[in-house]
Amino acid sequence: MKTIFDLPKKSAKKRFSGYGNRKRYYKLFPEKAPPEYYDPVLAEKAKTEGLVFGFCDTETTGVGPDAVIVSLAGKKCLVRNGEFILLEEIYVMIKPPFPMPEEASRKNHITDEMLANCPSEAEVFPRIRDFFADCYAFIAYNTPFDYRMLDAMYMRNGAEFRPEVKFDVMKMAVDLITVNQSFKKNLETIAGYVGIEQSEDDEFHNAMFDIETTIKVMEALMPYYDRLPPPPNESNLIVPEIRTHYFWTCPQKETRQWCVYITSCGKIHYDRFDRSLSVDDDALYQIDELNMTKFAEKVRRYHGLSRLEDLTFNLTEEWDKSKARAKAKKEKTETFY
Repeated sequence: MKTIFDLPKKSAKKRFSGYGNRKRYYKLFPEKAPPEYYDPVLAEKAKTEGLVFGFCDTETTGVGPDAVIVSLAGKKCLVRNGEFILLEEIYVMIKPPFPMPEEASRKNHITDEMLANCPSEAEVFPRIRDFFADCYAFIAYNTPFDYRMLDAMYMRNGAEFRPEVKFDVMKMAVDLITVNQSFKKNLETIAGYVGIEQSEDDEFHNAMFDIETTIKVMEALMPYYDRLPPPPNESNLIVPEIRTHYFWTCPQKETRQWCVYITSCGKIHYDRFDRSLSVDDDALYQIDELNMTKFAEKVRRYHGLSRLEDLTFNLTEEWDKSKARAKAKKEKTETFY
């Protein structure tokens, strides 16, 4: 079986998804941190007491601002000297305050009938809050989404969800993989490429199944992640200046959407679905010559966002307009031929 690391990289586009995930990895496993990121106090705690990791996966009514959680699975582990010790599990189904949207139901196979006799969010929230209360780290596959959904639940119930470390297993894969734009980053695809056996009975988009797979993927990726060089010193690199931008959708494939920035160094793309930045082939500089951390911060301020990843979920009107333009272009081309 070909693994994810055997994929051809000849035509690869190098991407930048931030060094934050790699820095957070050193907070999960402080004994692995290079000297510039080493925290002796945290390292001693991890060695003696251990750190509590909370793995989570959610299924929801959608991805918009009004979406709510209808299924949540969690596994809490004590990690000491690199050993994962399972402490507790949680699995809850939650009845939403409105009917389950058809699109969401098609994806996660959760129906109104399944939720009819389930507790409400207010009823189940104390159990969820108690489960995550002592978690040092919050870990998921596509963490920004699960964290956003859980944080919104906490806010609706008059509480705050503030784990010390948030870590994304999907970004582990992105940091390790450099392949063409058509490569899928969903959990099922990544699990296959890291060699996790799959069968027709596997229930992806079942919260408990997904969380178990996420842990397996993380464990499979860790040996490769350990070999990555530490984040570079970016102080001497060039910071591109943003001149203007536009939104673009591929006419042949609507899941390819970019926000393209015209900068002093050439075109730089933000990929809506990868949530990563890449430099155009015709740009004046290679991505390794640019201070992409500071550029990502400029993009965030440029759009008035709290995080760069919010560009994926916000500005939906602009994304929809670019999709409409792509559709019209495709129809025009098909009519011509």
